[in-house]
Amino acid sequence: MRKRLKGLERVALVYAAVKHAQALSLEQRAAALHQTELLIAQQREQAARLSAEGRAALDAGDSLDWQMHESEKHFAEWNAGSLLELRARREALMLEAAETYRAGRMQLEQMESVLRELRSKRDLERAHNAQRESDDRFLSRQWWDARGDRAAGPKGGAIGDAAAGGAEERMKSG
Repeated sequence: MRKRLKGLERVALVYAAVKHAQALSLEQRAAALHQTELLIAQQREQAARLSAEGRAALDAGDSLDWQMHESEKHFAEWNAGSLLELRARREALMLEAAETYRAGRMQLEQMESVLRELRSKRDLERAHNAQRESDDRFLSRQWWDARGDRAAGPKGGAIGDAAAGGAEERMKSG
């Protein structure tokens, strides 16, 4: 289980790195879309300003200045129209990046869920092993304590005495 967990942790790190790259891509595409929207607004404001200046020139009787402002206004409107097409493409790219980011985030969350489950199983297994070892030590100690001094082993020589006593009893009965 340890090898599997380590491998999945490495995969989760890759998923996290991919999610981070996808987040950066989404931010870049959102910034590009925002920049395009600012340029569209700027071109529209310029067209409105040029229109007002052209009317003022016409009111003043300067038809040459009016024609210049009108051509600049048409150019600004054409720029705004071109930028609208660019905005639509960038918006589609941003939506695509957002969907990719959401999918990557979901995959990472699923991987993290699997890792949490495996870590929980690992911790439970460790706890069971620790309890089993503790139970084994307790039972071993209890067994030795139940044997009393007879089981003292080489220190007291009780094991040898018990074996000799058993041999004596066999001789008497036989």
